[in-house]
Amino acid sequence: MIGKERLYLLIIAASLLSLAGAARAFSNPSSRVEKIGTALSEAMVHCPTRIWGDFNFRDVQVVLTNPASQNAWIWNSSEAPNRLIETNKSLVPTATNTAEFDISQWRERKTVAVSLRNPNSKNGALADDAFGLAVHEAFHAYGQTHWMARGDSNRGVLYPLSSSERYYRRLILLALRDAFVNPVHESQALAAASFWWNKLLKTGSPELARFQHYDAIEGSARTVEVLASAIAALGCDATDAAVLELLRNKIDALLRYLSFEGTLTQIETEYYDLGLLAVLLLRKRNGQNWEKNVVSGTTPIELLLGSVFPLPQPEQPELQTHFQEFVANQNKAIGEMANPFLEAYQSPNSILISAPVNWVAGSLSGGGFVLSTLIPTATLILNSKI
Repeated sequence: MIGKERLYLLIIAASLLSLAGAARAFSNPSSRVEKIGTALSEAMVHCPTRIWGDFNFRDVQVVLTNPASQNAWIWNSSEAPNRLIETNKSLVPTATNTAEFDISQWRERKTVAVSLRNPNSKNGALADDAFGLAVHEAFHAYGQTHWMARGDSNRGVLYPLSSSERYYRRLILLALRDAFVNPVHESQALAAASFWWNKLLKTGSPELARFQHYDAIEGSARTVEVLASAIAALGCDATDAAVLELLRNKIDALLRYLSFEGTLTQIETEYYDLGLLAVLLLRKRNGQNWEKNVVSGTTPIELLLGSVFPLPQPEQPELQTHFQEFVANQNKAIGEMANPFLEAYQSPNSILISAPVNWVAGSLSGGGFVLSTLIPTATLILNSKI
């Protein structure tokens, strides 16, 4: 949950002219805030097309606030040379004090709020994590508004879970990692990934529609986040080869879900990793000509593997058993929390009450998200991790 000690980051797509009189130039050059501002300027202002060809981060503002103080900082892409200024927290949305991130309207402008967390290895130490999350959510909010994403946008695991989809997705992920890390083996590794991808498609799983949606939407946003972090670290003058080499050296730190840890969200968010690897391989092979196809709804994995002849691979019984056992345990744990509600939901003696959506502001931190065929349009939020 969000504590008072956390910092928050707010992205705003407009100039806050009304704040100009209350703002002053930021004066602490060694602070984390200024480092984030410098990274935003490098990636969003100096060379945004290096990150995603048809999207420009112009006219974006970033506001950083600290819930424990009255200070706030605004980064504005159009306010050179002093893009980072300090102002009072009372002038920014209250959502920044209650949510890890939030996409809403503020002062008639689309606003994305994200948490300023402590830096960690999620981006392979390429840039501050808060910077990466800011770019990621900004791309969702501003860059993907015209995308024609296909598939199912409902978020969560389909209960009861099935193991085969997760097993095949993991094998695709491992093969794509091998293709990216070992260029000498790229053709063979892509042929292996194609084999497992075709096996996944043949399952006919109802979850394929959701994979299709999030492989495109989240996979692309994760790639934008990582590429922006690399550009911020190397600078706009770095060659594409240098950027790819840096990412190749950092890839295991950048892949969030490669090591199977057995939590609910771990196996339901591999579209971040699959999308990242697929896009990096596409950029290496085809430049950015593929981007328009992704915008039109084709997933990066489809574009990468669609024309690759599959090379038969041996099954991996140990990994297969691991997923079977894991899914059995997950179904039991989910059932203990979800089944009482699902039974009550179907009972004629139950009364359903709708709560105003504005009771919940910002992102939700729960134990996981579950979809059930009994309530096809609703996502259940578990109250604890399993």
